[in-house]
Amino acid sequence: MNSIYFLLGITKKAGKIASGEVKTEAAIKNGKCHLVLIASDSSLNTQKKFINLCKHYNIGYQIFGEMERIGKGIGKGKTAVAAILDRNLAKMIEEKLAL
Repeated sequence: MNSIYFLLGITKKAGKIASGEVKTEAAIKNGKCHLVLIASDSSLNTQKKFINLCKHYNIGYQIFGEMERIGKGIGKGKTAVAAILDRNLAKMIEEKLAL
C-alpha cells in the first residue's frame, strides 16, 4: 500500500495528476485521464458519479485508500478522487493495486 502512495507522490511531482472532483471530471471529459482513483471513504454519490463517468468514457478506475491518505500522498488535504494523467504511471499504479 505504501508503494502506491509513493507512486502518487511521484505522479504529483511529475505534474501528471489532477485531484479533486472538478479537475478530475475535466480530465476525464477532455480525454487526458488514464486512471481514476476513488477514495473508499468518499461519499456514495461521489463514488457513483465517478464510476459512471469512467464507464461512459471507458477509463479505468479503482476504489482505493482513504481521502486523508490520498491527499497526504499528493501533498494536499483530503482528496476524494484523483485522475492519473500519464499512461505509464497509471499502469504502474494498477499493477501495484492488483497485488
